Amino acid sequence: MGGYWPIGDEFDPRPLMLRLASQGVGLALPAITEKGAPLAFRSWRPGAALKQGPLGTSEPEGPVCTDAVTMILVPLLAFDRRGQRLGYGGGYYDRTLAMLRHSPGFHHAIGLGFAAQRVAEVPSGPMDAPLDAILTEQTLLWIKPVQKGAPGQAANRPIKLF
Repeated sequence: MGGYWPIGDEFDPRPLMLRLASQGVGLALPAITEKGAPLAFRSWRPGAALKQGPLGTSEPEGPVCTDAVTMILVPLLAFDRRGQRLGYGGGYYDRTLAMLRHSPGFHHAIGLGFAAQRVAEVPSGPMDAPLDAILTEQTLLWIKPVQKGAPGQAANRPIKLF
């Protein structure tokens, strides 16, 4: 599962990532390897050292494992009911989602944010990749239709994570 190390006031996924790691879920964090390219995901485990990456990011130094990523957590600054998100404008997550969605084992891109970051509409263009779901401190909102009987079908309701 791909996570991220938060920047500034972004929703902090670290408690969730620690819990997942304690349950045996393999984790990876994104790394910017080339300007204009999709993100590469590198293996990460709690306590592993991170290095300063470009654009204020923190990145692991582990091996690239992008092919093994089946789901990613995506930071956002704003989002709408269509699953469109506003990021920092580099297009890294849009390019990454376009690439991952062609991978046979990839399932979901879940945005993490705060309910107050929901707006009526995020401006979007043909290169913007919508999220499959958005998790806030109040709810899990599924954007992508969930297959009948699949986990998460009864979502879009308040949830308690911890």
